Amino acid sequence: MSELNELIEHHIIWCEARSLSPRTIEQRRRVLQQADRELPYGVEMSSAREIEAWLGNRRWKTRTKRCYHNHLSGLYRWATAGSDPILDYNPIAEVPKPRRPRAVSRHVPPDEVAKILACTVEPYRTYILFALAAGLRCCEIAGLYREDVTEDEITIRVAKGGDEESVPTHPVLWEHIRNLWPGPIAETVGGFADPKQISSNTAKYLKRLGFPYTLHQFRHSFATELRRQGHDLFVVQKLMRHESAESTKIYVHVGKRERLQAVATLPIPTPS
Repeated sequence: MSELNELIEHHIIWCEARSLSPRTIEQRRRVLQQADRELPYGVEMSSAREIEAWLGNRRWKTRTKRCYHNHLSGLYRWATAGSDPILDYNPIAEVPKPRRPRAVSRHVPPDEVAKILACTVEPYRTYILFALAAGLRCCEIAGLYREDVTEDEITIRVAKGGDEESVPTHPVLWEHIRNLWPGPIAETVGGFADPKQISSNTAKYLKRLGFPYTLHQFRHSFATELRRQGHDLFVVQKLMRHESAESTKIYVHVGKRERLQAVATLPIPTPS
């Protein structure tokens, strides 16, 4: 087992040398170590059928299975590449990638948003506003400092993917945080600068209030409202900081009324 762990650690060092984001690296380490524990012969000696059976866990959602498949693929591609590969067999190449989940927005309805903002307390109101008005992820909120926010722009020091990015500051959000003390936003408003705690604590708090939503769903609302206001999908993609428009489509909700209005405007000639 020590040799196998050494293989995983060697791969993680390679990921760090490639400048993958810290979040991606930590997730890969966790997934590979879990697979190493649960596969019959660990990740180094398992066959395609054994990996296929492991990914077939009925308790896991399709999104989880795709994530695990991606991380295993990364390990095996690295281990079998080059003129002197560590492994001579890539078992994941024979395992079909789980289908992509159907694109369904999980936005929070506008009337619910108004109720939530009217009754939430800190630090949850600040978390929600950053997700709702700027589209920030939990990990981005956790790493945000008051000094990173100006009246015009929010600088995200380490966005998803590891790069520095920025988004415009909404006037309501600026008015809410402009007088905060310097330092981590989450800690300044009485929370913890930890992505998992921010996500988990917000979901539990909202559930106690009778609102079964997660913080990430307000990011869906951010995308949905941008499109509903008539902004081009490419603009929404840039503000969401997605590499692909396919990812953005998952976040955007198109309601029944909008679909009816769209069809009603079609210039169909009246039959004679």
